[in-house]
Amino acid sequence: MSDLNIVSDQIGLAAFYGAVIFGVTFLAELLFQGIEQLASKLSHESKYYWLTLITIGMLIAINYSELTSYIGGFFFIIVLRGLVVGLICFR
Repeated sequence: MSDLNIVSDQIGLAAFYGAVIFGVTFLAELLFQGIEQLASKLSHESKYYWLTLITIGMLIAINYSELTSYIGGFFFIIVLRGLVVGLICFR
C-alpha cells in the first residue's frame, strides 16, 4: 500500500513539470507567431523585432540577475522550436 502513495506523489510531480514545460513552450510559440505576424502585417522584416526582444531580454537580465536563467531558458525554447520546425520542413 505504501508503494501506491509514492507513485501517486511522483505522478503529480511529473504532471506539474509537464504542465510547466507545455505552458512555457506555448508562450514561446505564441510569441514567435505574434512577432512574425506583426512583421508581415506591417511589411517589415522580423529581424528588427527579434533584435528588440533580445535587447529587452538583455536589459532585464542585467538589471534583475535572478531572472537570467529564466530568460535564457525561454530563448533556448524559442531556438529549439525553430530547430524542430526546420527539421519538419526539411523532410
